[in-house]
Amino acid sequence: TGYRPNELVKDAKTAYSDLIHPDDRDYVWASVQKSIDRKLPYQIVYRIIPKDKSIKTVWEQGRGVFDADGKLLWLEGYISDITAWQDAENKLKASEKKYRALAEAAQDYIFMIDSRLRIVYMNSYSEKFIGVSAAHAAGKPLKGLVPAKAYRKWSRYLRQVLKSKKSMYVDAESLHG
Repeated sequence: TGYRPNELVKDAKTAYSDLIHPDDRDYVWASVQKSIDRKLPYQIVYRIIPKDKSIKTVWEQGRGVFDADGKLLWLEGYISDITAWQDAENKLKASEKKYRALAEAAQDYIFMIDSRLRIVYMNSYSEKFIGVSAAHAAGKPLKGLVPAKAYRKWSRYLRQVLKSKKSMYVDAESLHG
């Protein structure tokens, strides 16, 4: 946070709750209160504005500590800065979005398969080739969805590629022939 502990505890001028991004304060308050009311632990992700006025994303896990009568005494927990992780995740999502847009625009059959030769992803051009939607094909074996002749040609290459953990390109003409 950029603050020393004594600047944020007891009667300090700044309370930790003041660091919570204004757009996240209601969410944080409601989430923690709901957990306190139910006497359950909580896990939340939200933004804070540290002393240097940057914006950081934090992950907080905590719980209320109660007396014998069920009265809340204090909260205890752990807060971790996950800004770098969040940035990496956002970049990964943006990259995936670009990749999918490129794959959808391609006039080639593009399939992603898992180690059991089940379809993870296929572009819309591939939908036309096998005659089913990507949603219908997801998780199903490639065998039975693509033409048998194409599958026979593909399967030996696919298994080699999966063993080598590299990508594979198959000329579209070979699928039909």
